[in-house]
Amino acid sequence: MNLKINNVLCYITTAMDSLHNDEIVSVSVAYFSPTSIKEAKTLLFSILEEEIKFRKGDDRMRKEVQDIIDLVNHSASDLDRLPKFVSDSYNAMPPVAGFGALGNTIQSLLNEIIVLKDEISFLKQRRIDETVNIEDMNTIKEILADLKNDVRSLKSDIMTNEVIHAFGSPSAPPLWQDAFPFSLNTNFRTPMRINRASDLNPEAASYADVVGKDRKIKKNTTKNDDASQMRGARPKDRFPTNNQEGFKVVQKKRKKDYGIIGKKKLEENNNFKSAKRCFDLFIGQCELSVSSDDIVNYLKDEHSIEIIEIEKLTTRNTSVNCFKINLALIDRDKLLSEDLWPEGIVCKNFYNRIKKSTQNASNSNIK
Repeated sequence: MNLKINNVLCYITTAMDSLHNDEIVSVSVAYFSPTSIKEAKTLLFSILEEEIKFRKGDDRMRKEVQDIIDLVNHSASDLDRLPKFVSDSYNAMPPVAGFGALGNTIQSLLNEIIVLKDEISFLKQRRIDETVNIEDMNTIKEILADLKNDVRSLKSDIMTNEVIHAFGSPSAPPLWQDAFPFSLNTNFRTPMRINRASDLNPEAASYADVVGKDRKIKKNTTKNDDASQMRGARPKDRFPTNNQEGFKVVQKKRKKDYGIIGKKKLEENNNFKSAKRCFDLFIGQCELSVSSDDIVNYLKDEHSIEIIEIEKLTTRNTSVNCFKINLALIDRDKLLSEDLWPEGIVCKNFYNRIKKSTQNASNSNIK
């Protein structure tokens, strides 16, 4: 007996007597690999000397198994040509029972995997196309930016040419007064249009007098207006006149006279002297044992500062002493230093409070 070892053909030829055709196909596709199925088909067709054609498509493995079953059924009448197919091991064969339903599930999963592979390949290709499209869009944007710059430069050149045609070449020689048969206005940029310096009245007391003078000579300057505009003079309506836009002629206010402060230094025996400028300081947080003489002696001995007047204050806090001292203004910066006073002593400017009776009297006068 002729024997051939092939697991796929062994299973198909032995299962054809007990299983349905569709079940054999499902189990074979689910259990055996595509390579094993193709090898089995190649072996069977070569033994029977039949022309082999491999299938295409998603369900090609099912069709391959079906071709094997059809060829085995067709050659059943000629058993001499068909050898006996055996398996190389027990584990190489599918289970005997219960694998049909499992085979259908596995087959459906395989089909889904195939579909997923196709979708993934499609998404990859689409991603590549999108990348190419983005690069093309960036290239188009760069081209558009270059076109915009070219258009702007063309507009600038066109405007420059129009200006040159309208006003002449910028390098043309200037127009001189001798080229005109009439005299030009030498003061065409002023609102009064004064032709000569001799027309100004040096004794004019206000702007109104000058404007009146300008009105008298306005008739003589009518012919010169066109020539003034040719040289770049501004239009008349751009300058306000005496009664235009609510302007009024006013006199300049005088500044306040604050006087002067003398700086000349005289001899000491001269009785004509200025009074000393003084200021008041508040001294607080002193112990109850501190007296006015203690403060006077401290400033005189330690810092050589003379106190003009000192007064002990009466405050609500009876646990400390407070004083008001009057000193020369020249020592103010020195006295307001933290390093001059003992630790804990409060020193600040003294401000006199307004008495209530005086304040009420002033308020009644205002009413």
